[in-house]
Amino acid sequence: GTESELISFVYKCLTSGKYIDHGCDVCYGAYTLTPNGEIYPCHFFVNKIDYRMAFFKDGDFDFSNYENVRTVFESLRNLNNPRCEKCWVKPLCHYCPAQLLLEDEISIVNSCKTRREQQERVLLQCAKINLA
Repeated sequence: GTESELISFVYKCLTSGKYIDHGCDVCYGAYTLTPNGEIYPCHFFVNKIDYRMAFFKDGDFDFSNYENVRTVFESLRNLNNPRCEKCWVKPLCHYCPAQLLLEDEISIVNSCKTRREQQERVLLQCAKINLA
């Protein structure tokens, strides 16, 4: 989303005392269904067979790999991910799980740095809202 949407989200988190510990709803509420009947956590994982959650077979869906895929995404949640353990942005971070699983380490480190810088700006904006 836009930075103004992020400001709104962060402000709501700060004022409610609650936060989200995953980057997006991938694998929990957002899925991609392909025309051939395969279900993936999101469009970034289409045709990556290790991330196929289910497929249509013999008139029904086979979900035998769902728990394996869900376990992978569960390990990425901010509270479970060792990468996020000491990061101050963790309670407000909106990372892309596909990025963590599919991109190289340099891209991930750079993206984390960018998110921390963005959150600094967002928190300053939230402080201004609160002072107004």
